Amino acid sequence: MQDPFLREQVGALVAKNPNFARVFETYNIDYCCKGQQTLLETCQAKRVDADAVISALHAEAQKPITERDWSHASACEVIDHIEKTYHIHLKQELPRLASLIDKVVKAHGKSHPELLEVQTTFAELHKDLLTHLEVEEVEVFPKIKSMETSSSPSSLDQPIASLINDHEHVEKYLERLSSLTNGYAVPQDACNSFLVMLTSLKELEGNLHRHVHMENSILFPKVQALQAR
Repeated sequence: MQDPFLREQVGALVAKNPNFARVFETYNIDYCCKGQQTLLETCQAKRVDADAVISALHAEAQKPITERDWSHASACEVIDHIEKTYHIHLKQELPRLASLIDKVVKAHGKSHPELLEVQTTFAELHKDLLTHLEVEEVEVFPKIKSMETSSSPSSLDQPIASLINDHEHVEKYLERLSSLTNGYAVPQDACNSFLVMLTSLKELEGNLHRHVHMENSILFPKVQALQAR
């Protein structure tokens, strides 16, 4: 008999149990931008051993869930969590990482020419993310809160579609950074700054995946439900 996990969307699985994100990160399964795909579709597309993924998911399911179940929270609560947990962190982390990348390029750019493209790609990601955060905080999130608290009729289909499109562009940047650094592998001649840069980029990738998942698979479906009232 086919395991029920295979028929569920990967984004919905993480929404039910945040621990599952660790499994999907291990197998490089996109649960944020492609969260609407079923686990079976994802495993087939990426040629991942579905049995191994399912086994890992069942193991994680036995562990206690320490994170709040945001699927039952209000849209306002989810927005506050996104801004406090992800937006504030990004505004602090992106400038720090940009400066660190510049330092590593100056020290290792000649022996590692791929770092120049890492620098360019990250600069584009940095710029696009700041614009994206501003649109959310100034335009979209206040409208969602107003819709929920005052029951004011509004259609946010187009703004949300634009945000989802932004998320897809972010994922392309992350894929490029991972490819350029060979999956954030540490070269033999890497100094401490080089090591910290790679570790920070890997952490940024994971945080952005969780951030996008929180919006695509949890917040935006709540908005659809509000609009359907």
